[in-house]
Parts: sequence; C-alpha cells; structure tokens
Amino acid sequence: QGTLSLSVELQLGDSIVVKAVGDNEYYLDSIYSDPIIYEFSEHEHTDADDNGICDGCHLSVIETFDIFSSNDLHGKFNNTETYVGVDELTTYLLNAKEENPLTLILSVGDMWQGGSESNLTRGAIIMEWMNYVGFDTMTLGNHEFDWTHSIISQNAGLVSFPILAINVYYRDTDTPADFCSPSVLITKGNTTIGIIGAIGNCYGSIEGSKVSDLYFKTGSELTDLVKAEATRLRNLGADYIIYTIHDGFDASYSGIYGIPDDDLTWYDPSLSDGYIDIVFEGHTHQVYILKDSRNVFHLQGGGDNTVITHVEVSINFVTGSSVVNSANLISSEEFADESIPDDPIVEDLLEKYYDQISISQQVLGQNDVYRGSSELANLAAQMYVEAGIEKWGDTYDIVLGGGSINPRSPYCLYPGTITYGDVQTIFTFDNDIQLCSILGIDLLDHFINNESYYVSYSDYGNSIKDSIIVDETYYIITDTWNSSFTLNNLTIIENYDYGIYARDLIAEYIRNGGMTSGPNLIVLDTPVVNISEDGVAYWAAVPHAEGYVYAIDDGEEHSTDELSMLLTLGQRIVVKAVGDNITYADSNYSVSKVYGTVEYIEPTPISDILEIGNNLAANAQTTEEYYVRGRITSIDSTIYGNLYLEDEAGNVLYVYGVYDSTGSIRYDSLENKPQVGDVIILQGVIKKYKNANSSIITIEMINGKIVDEDGVIVLTSIPIITAIGENLEANAQTTEEYYVRGRITSIDSTTYGNVYIENEKGQTLYIYGIYDSTGTIRYDSLENKPQVGDVIILQGVIKKYKNANSGIITIEMINGKIVDENEAIQNLSSFAFDYYPLNTIFVNDFVIMNQEVYC
Repeated sequence: QGTLSLSVELQLGDSIVVKAVGDNEYYLDSIYSDPIIYEFSEHEHTDADDNGICDGCHLSVIETFDIFSSNDLHGKFNNTETYVGVDELTTYLLNAKEENPLTLILSVGDMWQGGSESNLTRGAIIMEWMNYVGFDTMTLGNHEFDWTHSIISQNAGLVSFPILAINVYYRDTDTPADFCSPSVLITKGNTTIGIIGAIGNCYGSIEGSKVSDLYFKTGSELTDLVKAEATRLRNLGADYIIYTIHDGFDASYSGIYGIPDDDLTWYDPSLSDGYIDIVFEGHTHQVYILKDSRNVFHLQGGGDNTVITHVEVSINFVTGSSVVNSANLISSEEFADESIPDDPIVEDLLEKYYDQISISQQVLGQNDVYRGSSELANLAAQMYVEAGIEKWGDTYDIVLGGGSINPRSPYCLYPGTITYGDVQTIFTFDNDIQLCSILGIDLLDHFINNESYYVSYSDYGNSIKDSIIVDETYYIITDTWNSSFTLNNLTIIENYDYGIYARDLIAEYIRNGGMTSGPNLIVLDTPVVNISEDGVAYWAAVPHAEGYVYAIDDGEEHSTDELSMLLTLGQRIVVKAVGDNITYADSNYSVSKVYGTVEYIEPTPISDILEIGNNLAANAQTTEEYYVRGRITSIDSTIYGNLYLEDEAGNVLYVYGVYDSTGSIRYDSLENKPQVGDVIILQGVIKKYKNANSSIITIEMINGKIVDEDGVIVLTSIPIITAIGENLEANAQTTEEYYVRGRITSIDSTTYGNVYIENEKGQTLYIYGIYDSTGTIRYDSLENKPQVGDVIILQGVIKKYKNANSGIITIEMINGKIVDENEAIQNLSSFAFDYYPLNTIFVNDFVIMNQEVYC
C-alpha cells in the first residue's frame, strides 16, 4: 500500500515492512526494511482509572461472560405429554457455549428426584447428561438427599464437575461433609471466577432417617462461612464471585424487582458488601429477577424444566469491577422451540439405562377423568389403610391410613392410558409404608383434625374417630416421611413389604380397573421376539393385536403389520403389539434383543487369584487363563504396562505386562492406554514369581490381555458383591446394576422370590425379590419359577439393608431380574456346570436343563 505518511497504525500482532519509492528517473525504490512486529513483552496489566483499558498496552481488560443456571429440574429428562425434557435444552446450551467460549452453566440443586427415568437410576442419567452438556458446578438441593448421601457420592463419580455445599456437616464430628466441596475456582480467558454453593434452611423438607448423621449450618453461621470463603477466593485471585444457594424468595415477579432487605429472609444482605457479585437461587420454584439494595442480582427459574436463567456480565479482570449487561428468564417455549433440534444424548442415555428404566413404560390401565392432586393424595391414603388392614388387620385395630402426602409435578393424572412412569413421577418418593402406634392426643392433633393431612378411615376408624381417648394408644398406617417427623410422636411397629411404596399400591389399583367406570382396557400380551442366525427378528402373532410398533437401537417408532424384521449385525430391536383402544390397550415393549452373540464372563476375585498363585511351585505358572477385574492404583512401567490392580474388597494383584485383546500389541503401543483410576478386565495366566536375589515371592498375572467388553456381560462374583455392599451406607443401594450367578439353596418367600444363592465355594448372597427379565413379572406370576437347586443369573442393584428393629445388616440384591439366556446358548460351556450336575435353569421361555444325561 502506498502512503505519503511517515507512520502507520498497527494492530497488536501485525508485522510490517517498508520501502522508499523512487522517481524511476534518478532514484530507484529502496529495498524493504527488515520486518518488525507490533508486540509487547508480557507485563502485568493495570487499569488505574477502571476504564477497561490497560494503562500500559492500551488493550481491553474486559471479558464478557454468559452464565446460565438451571434449578429444580426434578428429573424431567424425557419429553412427556405433561412436561418438556432436556433434548432441545441440550442443543440450546451447547450452541451458547459455541457462540461464546466464556460461558458458564450452573445447577442450583434438586436435579434428580422426580422424573421416572431419573428416579429409576437414582439420578445417574441426569448426571451423565449434565456432564455431556458441560455443567461447571452443581449445588446440592434437599432432594439430592432423598437416597442418602451415599448416592450423592456415587453420582459424583460420574461427572467431572464439582458438587458444592459449604454448609453440610457431619453431626458426630462437626466437620464438613466430604462428599461435597465449599467452592471452586474456574479460569476462562483471563478471568478467574469463584463459585460458592450452599443449601438453605431445607433440612426439615428431607425425610429424617436419610440425613440423621448430618446437619446444615444456616442463618448467621452460613453467612460467616460464605464471607470467609469469599475472602479466601479473592485472595486466591478470584475476579468475580457467584453464589449458588438452594433457597430463595417465595413469590414470582416479571421484570426486575428491587427487593427490600427485610424480604431477603434466606440471604444476609451484608454478603452483597463486596463478598458476592451475583446470586443464583432455587428450591421455592419461583420465577424472578431481583435486585437487592446493593445492586446485586438474584435469579431463580421456577422448576421442572420450565425456565432457566441467564445473565450477560462484563468483568474487568484487572480491577474485578463488573457490569451486568442483561439478565433474563428463558422459558421452555424458547429453549425447546420446535426449530431447535434434539440432541441425541437423550436417546443414547435412554438406551444405556434401558434395563433399569423400561418398567416406566409398563401400561397399567385406563383413567376416565382428570384427577387432581387432592384426589390422588386421598387415594394414596385409602391404599395405605387397605394395605395395612390386609397385612395387619387380624392383629391390630387400624384407625386410618395417610398423613402428609404430597403428589409432585405434574400433580395430576389426565384421562387416557396410564403407565407406571406416570404414577412414579407423581408419587416419586421412596417412603417406606409403616404400621405405627400413636397416642389419642397426637392422633387428634396431627391426623384427624389436621386439614393439611390426607387420611382415609377404616370401618373401625369411622366408628371411633369422634370418641378418641387422649391417653389411649391407637394404630395407623403411614410412611417414613410422617414417622420421622418428630412432632407426630409416632412409634414404628413394623414396615410393610420392602420396596413397595405409595406408587406401587396405586399402580395395582389402576391395574385392577380402579380408575375406569367401564371395563378396564385389557393390555395385550407382550410379543416374544427371537432372532434367527441370519438376523431376522420374528415374533408370534399376538391375539387381538391391530398391528405392531418396533424401534431399532431405541430410535424412532415404526408401525408394521409384519411379524418379522431383518436386522444388521449389532442392531437392537424392541416390539409392542397395538390395541384398538376400545377393548385392548397396547402391550408393553418386548425385551430388547440384539442381533449378535453375547458372551458372559465372571472375573475371579483377586483373593482367589492370590490363593491359586500361592498353591503353585516357585516360578511356576498356571496353564489356565483367568479373568480378573480391578481399578489401576499405580503403574510401574509405561513400556510394558506393569501395574497394580485393586478390587472392591481391597485386594491387590500385580500385573506384569499389559497387551491388547489379541495379545500382540504391547502397552506402550496401545492407542488408548489404561491409566491410574481406570477399571479394566484382564485375561492371563497366574505366576508365582520368586526373585532370584531377594527370594521375595510375588503372585502376579503375566502379559494380561485387555478384555474388549463390547458384546460381553460381566458377572460379579458373590464375594465382590458383598464387598460392594459393605462399602455402602446403611440402607443405601447402588445406582449400578450387577450380574451375579449362583445356585439357589433356599427360598424364603414364594410370593416375592426371596432366595439365597451360593457359588461353588459355598459363599452366599441373599436375593430380595425375583422378577422376569423385564422387571415387571414377579416371582409368584412366573411361568417357570426357579427352584432350589437351580442355577440362575440375576441382574439388579445391591443394597446394605439394616433392620430397623434388630440392627442386623444384610448385603442383598433387590428385585433381581432373571437374565434372558437365549442369546448366549453357545457360551454355556464357560459356566463351569460340572459344579452343578442337576437342575440348571435359564428362564425366559427358553430352556430348562433338567436331565442328568444332558449335563
């Protein structure tokens, strides 16, 4: 470019060369100067007048952030007729992050409890979704404690972001809880942001037994904690501090409302004196943007995925000054607009957790009319008293059933077909049903004359309710939510059947036609799907079916009149029969079937591996290969992959060399090398290595091959199941389901299928309930019931059950589903049936091996 000027303005990073231009008569052009770049050596920015421009380099020291917050999602994961799921919200938030890398996504608690898919996975499906979206933090809400803090700890292991709550303390030691953090520092661009999380005064809204070992610091104690933490974060370099608290204002406002200090009952206004820059809130399910007397914004976005909050804030990363450019409430009509495509993560997670959540689609029957919250609560009370009379009526004169019963969003049932998931979303809490005694004075004050309680009287109760004697003892049916409320003064006598909650009683009521005045629609039989060797999925005609609906790989539903479908290798299919909705309702979906083989392997416990090795001669090795599973605790050699594995029981095995699944590619050449903290399965021989110099003996697996787990179902041995259970809190259960194999030695209940199984070493496990492979047909209704002596594979969660009366601990699998074996018949030789010479059974209308000659 030509110029007559002797200067040119550059942008930072520009490079320039210059030459002088001759007249081409006497003077030729000069050569170009050496290139020079406009740059500054690194320096500390200053902004003495806080104008957003560095005093030295004159560059902007302002960065603009977009901050989004979700509160009280309550497990609303998948779209239904009554609420919006998160598939479009996922796309919306990911697009926002792509548009502005300086984006934060926060959660203010109560994310899990509510939607059926989340409840059935104890919140795991929500946590995996949040991790995919890239949430930066999650603050605990009261309903995160509904399954005890052991589930909080388990779910924390599923995500890469921190779980926050500065004010949760252990009661016995008065020390901060170790399953959450007080705060986190996040640096994006040149700006460091501190985020402090707290749960508000919500302790009383948690069922007491779930938090008996904890307490929450609130009021002035919480203020002191937050001020100290904010000061600490400022000293560590925080330019801006966000406070996320699961508590808030009790009213909604449109626009920006200037809130007086006296109305900030959940928040100390002095926190706005330089400690906190902005507050995101939850718990009260209100929708508002508030501005306190110090001009600090407070935002909450309702609940149940109806609204999220957003602010755009410009932060001076030198001075720490900030300006909120905009604050707005984004409704589901905007973030779930039909123009926004669904993100596939929802379908992917539904497929991943299919076995755990499939019961949510089970059709219960028909509902003729709209039923609101009060009617449903009264129905639950009626179910309580009827169930109580059936179980205990011969021994106790039961007055009533009910108490504080709180249906959840959507708070109603609409006319039409009702599924188990519909009922579970409304009656979401796992409150055990109980027979309790109560003095007449408390019965009158807290139940009979309490307008906020829902009660249903027995015939006996109706006859005496107007003549209660204040110092006499009476008997009622309620649940753990009510019995743990100390003011009710209830004494627990006995729990109802384990794992049966209000929703299950109501589900049975609907199955029996209780919500239809006419005949309840008959649910069609579920198709039984088989797959041929050449990939044809086929099923027998279902009587009275109008047609069929199938879905492949949990994708879109398709209608068909055919009785077969050609699959490609690896595809999974489910099928349901379609009813006429006059006499017959649609069936439930079939068990999902995959075209391809499934291999079952059972890793040997490390304790057994060590025993096998110790029985060898020095420097001898086994001829047989073993499977072993464990978490990598350390790596001695990154060339050979020499490492230590530890299992759930704390046993450790040394592995000398790791290879790929073929045994041909060494650890240092692997594309995806296992790292410390990874859980892996290895296959190899066992050696008793004796060091020639020191004579030290080491039991080791040598040249372990990494097991490819695609198409493999891993069985967990009974001693490892026991160790997993022992590591749980009392009455907590795992979110993950496990497969276990064993021989039935005794049956405690022929109704529920409560049994003991044992392995070949005589180690036993208690199974509390057996169901078919779909988890919908209970033991007493199975066509082929497993019997004593049979060998079965079960799939279920593990619980550490503590008897409320005796205090005895039992590690058990609850509601174990019988594994469908029809895809694994070619692998039967891997099960070591020589230990079980008779009565080996695999159940799902497939095969029963009862012949000695066969074995």
